[in-house]
Amino acid sequence: MKVGTDAVLLGTWMEVAGAQRLLDIGTGTGVIALLGAQRRATLDATTPFLIEALDIEANAAREATGNFENSPWASSLQAVHTSLQDWVADPLHHHQYDLIFSNPPYFDQAWKPDQEERRLARHSDTLPFLDLLTGALALLKPGGRLALILPQQEGLQMLELAERTLYQVRWRMEIVRKTAVYTVRRKPARRLLLEFVKSQQPLPLQTDELTIHDKNGDFSADYRALTGDFYLF
Repeated sequence: MKVGTDAVLLGTWMEVAGAQRLLDIGTGTGVIALLGAQRRATLDATTPFLIEALDIEANAAREATGNFENSPWASSLQAVHTSLQDWVADPLHHHQYDLIFSNPPYFDQAWKPDQEERRLARHSDTLPFLDLLTGALALLKPGGRLALILPQQEGLQMLELAERTLYQVRWRMEIVRKTAVYTVRRKPARRLLLEFVKSQQPLPLQTDELTIHDKNGDFSADYRALTGDFYLF
């Protein structure tokens, strides 16, 4: 199972404490869901939880299922071959989730690879940002959270979209936490980690920064502190 830096960042950064019903949108191999399950079980081994992991690509859903079944948290993980849009269309899922998380597809107008699986995973045709935000509004409980990782430019687009399109609705997605991720300090931010809350009013925003590598090229102390339970440094 391939484990990318983006997955590790989101899986270790998102706040899972107290969440009993969680949803992973675009799970791929299931690595972020597995990270979330390990952290959630470590924080509270007595309270049951369920992570449902959606993927529109059948092979990905099958691979995630196999990885979940071979994990210590098999009873708390379920992979589903479906789209977010179809999941939202079923009202039984509405207002069910404490936490939704996603490493969503983000290439919009870019060149599209020929291989269908890669296209579905990398391009936002199948999951426009507006569908992601409005879907989260429908599926989250009041006070529920949406955690995302996106490239810097696409992350700023997501923030603008949330503010521009949802400010008039009763419940909206309010940004409460934003972490700019740098590979090294001398380069521009590579990723944005974003946490929204389903709220009826503005909420305070916490911002910070994370640098993955120090000036010597080693993992930084902050990155080790965040991800140390999942790496053999």
